[in-house]
Amino acid sequence: MKLFSIFERFFKLYSIPIFILVLSFGIYYLIFEVVSNQDNTKIAKTEAEIMQTTQVGKEASLPQDISDIQKEVEKPKTDTPFLETLPKPIEEPKKQELVVSKVPSLNIRKEPSTTSEIMGKLTPTLYAVILEQQGDWILIGNYYNHATLGWVLKSYTKPYFLEENPKMPQTSSTNQDNSLQKGSMIFYTSRVLALNIRQEPNTQSEILGKLTPDDMVEILEEQGSWVKIKDAKGGNKNGWVVKRSLEAL
Repeated sequence: MKLFSIFERFFKLYSIPIFILVLSFGIYYLIFEVVSNQDNTKIAKTEAEIMQTTQVGKEASLPQDISDIQKEVEKPKTDTPFLETLPKPIEEPKKQELVVSKVPSLNIRKEPSTTSEIMGKLTPTLYAVILEQQGDWILIGNYYNHATLGWVLKSYTKPYFLEENPKMPQTSSTNQDNSLQKGSMIFYTSRVLALNIRQEPNTQSEILGKLTPDDMVEILEEQGSWVKIKDAKGGNKNGWVVKRSLEAL
């Protein structure tokens, strides 16, 4: 009973302070909970904003990164200074100096000497290229293939200028020998003492004349075993002959 009276007396004296203390604690706890909830909400929002901002920043910087990589790849790493390429001037067509004979028939010799073997004849209508010169003599060659023809006296020749790469003479034959396509500076003569020159490429055709070893002709056309010849000296030894009866000079 004594203990109960002590508690009763204590609560009577301190009931108001105890109530105030409990009320203050309850208010403090309520305020603490409200503030904690607000802070958590702000933290969540801040983290979401940071993540979103980081992702956007990465996406925005990605093209720049790719562009930088492309620039590094495309940029040549060289110490060589850049040189400006200037357009080349248009060159005028070249002209090549050829020679033809001043006389109707000029001896083409094997060596640069008047006692050397005669290899053929150069005429005013046949041109050749100059390959070499020794004193009064010049070494001439076929214009189209530059094959060596022989030596002639320069004083009996004259220059002939021709545009570079002229068209080669055409023939009507479809089965031409390669040697015929190289030009008309290859001369031929007869293997026999008297070779029939005919009007047409057959043995029944009219005989126009005889070709001898002293004559010199060009081949203009070929049909089978026959060839059409032209007198290289400007004579009348023109027509068709059997090809196997000819030999090159």
